[in-house]
Formats: sequence, structure tokens, C-alpha cells
Amino acid sequence: MQKMALGESLLAERDDIDAIVLNNAAMLAARQPKRTVVLVVALAFFIFTSLGTVIIPIMPHVLTRQLDLSEIYVFPLFAAGPLVQLVFAPLLGKLVDTHGPFWPLLIAFGILGACAALFGVALAFVADAVQPVDFYDVMGAAGSGEAGSGEAPMSVGAKHTIYGCLVLSRAMQGLSSATIISGGLALVSSTHPDEERGGASGTAMSGLALGALSPIIGGFFAQAAGLAAPFYTLGGLVLLDAALLICLRPMLPASTATAPPSDAAATPSAASKRPLWRHPSAFIVGATIATGNLACSLTEPLAPLWLGNGPLQYESGLQGLIFGAATVSYFIMTPLAGQCADTRRRRVPQLVAGLCVNALGLCLLGLAPWAGTLADQTDRAQIAFHSVPVIAAGLSLIGAGLALIDTPSLPLLSSLAEEHGEAGFGEAGAVQSTAFAIGQTLGPLLSLPLVYAFDAATTAPWLADGLAPSAFPAAALHLAMVPLLIIFVKVPEPHSSSAGSYATEPLRAGSINAP
Repeated sequence: MQKMALGESLLAERDDIDAIVLNNAAMLAARQPKRTVVLVVALAFFIFTSLGTVIIPIMPHVLTRQLDLSEIYVFPLFAAGPLVQLVFAPLLGKLVDTHGPFWPLLIAFGILGACAALFGVALAFVADAVQPVDFYDVMGAAGSGEAGSGEAPMSVGAKHTIYGCLVLSRAMQGLSSATIISGGLALVSSTHPDEERGGASGTAMSGLALGALSPIIGGFFAQAAGLAAPFYTLGGLVLLDAALLICLRPMLPASTATAPPSDAAATPSAASKRPLWRHPSAFIVGATIATGNLACSLTEPLAPLWLGNGPLQYESGLQGLIFGAATVSYFIMTPLAGQCADTRRRRVPQLVAGLCVNALGLCLLGLAPWAGTLADQTDRAQIAFHSVPVIAAGLSLIGAGLALIDTPSLPLLSSLAEEHGEAGFGEAGAVQSTAFAIGQTLGPLLSLPLVYAFDAATTAPWLADGLAPSAFPAAALHLAMVPLLIIFVKVPEPHSSSAGSYATEPLRAGSINAP
């Protein structure tokens, strides 16, 4: 009897151990697809960001020196993508919430691949037509601004055709970016509970930081392998990300609409049909995102003009290296900000800190051309010694500040969408995408009149190229947003049902949210 009892006890212990192992395996299986989701979104962010930032050191040179176009052509090219994104982003949030994230993301990957291919073909034609002999002469390695010895004449019509292809590619990138931001952020929110969204969004946003490395990599890569090489490489990465998304399809949610809180019937805002952006807190958060990205988009066309066409005459590789300061700080700060954003009460203070850091970085950028005038204007080394470290420091602060703004915005908007009741995670992603597009569009458009007003012929050399006159008003705008954030943004308290609200559809076998 004792042996039988001992055997039954051992069998019971074995059953308990098996249950624990199976439970742990189920938890691991449930968590692994979440990591794959974050990987897919991070890679997509990396690709579309790379397509947007790799042109920073390349395009001003291509347009002004190789195509011999005026500087005015630089700004519409930089603004085309964000402008298209601004138009389509509000519409795509509802589409993602209604039909799920899979098909919108897959179509966006197709558009992004075509965009990369069109960029590559257009720039390959430029390189072949302008300089078939010595690529380094075309890139202005000597800083002379003259084309190389193998320069071939190009008709005005051909130049404008190439420019039109580049603008079209940039517009296609804006459309795909709007879909990827709305669908990707909705996918992250719908597959993670509120207490995990900060870390997950921080990891996904790291893709943006890695994509921002493209000015460094793309500048030198273009010099070594040709203008089209960075874009063909990004096109291959698009195919890889699309394959990962297709593998995840059986486990993706069919909808990203939020589940209304348990007291929705008693909450007037939950019964409202207003879009999420009309929620006061969501509107101010969106305005904060737009303001933060304005700091970045102002510098993208103006700083290369100062570094490349100004007294320094830096080639694209060196310009990319300087812009890498913002990338490194963004990459370091993004995961840290994401971990902090897992706690709801820290999200608004992070936004306030990001605005203040951005304002300080903009002030440094505004002082950089003035610092360059302290040196002998004929000595490039002295000008670089005085101005380049200031520019690098300012860009580093802007990168860190932007990470503090971008990363907590998604979990904050997602919690507001849950409180709103009628809004979904796709709409929360659309608010962030629209705000991002507004900031990215206003920067180049505001830079254009500044370049005309403060050109190199001005009596104040430190106002040349409009960098200083744009930086200080933008810094003031950042500081003006701080009291609005503190007064109007109310962080919603978690509802009793919020722990399960991220899985809004019936759970099925193989689902990411299945226990």
C-alpha cells in the first residue's frame, strides 16, 4: 500500500511538472510571436526611415551640382513625402482598425519596394549621364563644386524628368510610411497590454534610430558603390520584411479596434463618435509630436546647405557623419524612454523633457553659423573647428529629445484610444503618423523662405542659409508647448478590464494573444 501511495504521489508530481513545463512552453510560444511582430515593425521603420534620411547628404549635392538645379528644388523634394503622408494618414487609421493590419502593411511594403527601385534607377541614370569616368570627382571630393572630367551634357528636359522621378519616389515613400506607421503601431498596441507597450514601442522605434544612421552609411556607400546602391539594398530588405509578415499572418489580429471599458455606458466620451484627434489630450500630444519632428525637419535641408555649399564644402560622407550624432543619441535614448513609458505617470513628464532638450539643441544649431564667423572666413579648418562641434552637439540633443517625444507618445495615445471607446489602435497610430507628417512637412516649407530672406549675400554672415533664423523661433515654439502639455493632457487611469482589452477579438488557436 505504501509503494502504491508512493507511486501515485510520484505520478502526481510528474503531472504537476508536466503542467508547469507545458504552461511555460505555452507562455514562450505566446511571447515569441510578439517579438517577431516587434521585429517586423522595427525593420519596416528602419527601411522607410532609411529611404527618407539617406537622401540628406546625397540629394542636395545631386540637385545643385550634378543636375545644376537651383536650391529651390531641394525643398519640394524633402517635403513631398511628408505632405503625401499628411494627406493619407488620417484615412488609414480607420482602414487598419476595420480590416486588420496585414493587407495594409503588405501593400505598403510593395509600394516601398517600388519607391526604392525608382530612386535607384533615377540616381543610376544621373551617375551614368553626368560622370561615367570618375565618381569621386562628381561627389566633389576636392570641394571645387565642378563636375568631373567625364561630364556629359544633359538636356533640361532630362534633368526635370529625373527630378520628377525623384519627387514621385519621395511621394510613394510618404504613402507607404503613413500606412506602416499606422498599421505597425496599431499592431504593436493590439498585441501588447498597456504595461508592455512602452518597452515594445521603444524597441520598434529603435528601427527609426537605425534608419537614421543612413546619412552616415549612405553617404560613404554612395561614394564607394554608386548613388543607386543604398536604394537597391533597401529594396532587398523590403522583400525580407514582407516575407516575415506573411509568416506571421495566421497569428495576426483581424481587427485593431479597442474594446470599450467596462463603464463605457456611463462614460459620455465613449459614446461619442468624434475622431480621436479631437480628444483634447490626444490633440495636444499630436501637436507635441509635430513640434518635435519640426526640429528635425528644419535641419535636414538647411544644415547640409551650410556644411556642403557654405564655406566648408563638405562632401556627402562627412555630412552624414555629422548627422550621425543625432542618430546615436536617438538610438541610445529610445529603448530607455520605452522602458520608462511602461509606467503611465511618466509619459507626460517624458514629453516635457523632450521638448526642453529639443529647444536647447535648436539654440545650439542657431549659434553654430555665428560661431563659424568667429574664425577667419578663408580658413576652412578654423570655421570647422568653431562651428562643426556646435552643430554636432545640437543634433545630438535633438536626437535625444525626439526619442523622449516619439517613444511615450504611442502608449499614451493607445491608452487614450481605449478610454475614448470608439477609437481603435489604428486611429492612435494615425494620429502619431499625421503629427509626424505635419512636422516633417512644415520644416522644409518654412526653410524655403528663410533661405531667400537670409542668403549668403546678407550683411550678417551668421544668418546665411537660414539656419539661425529658423532655429530660435522653433526653440521658442517648443517651450510654448510645455505648459499646454502640463495643463491639458490628462493621462487616463487603467480600467478594470484594460488588462484584457488589447485582445479585442475572440482568441483562437495560434493567436498571438492566446494563452
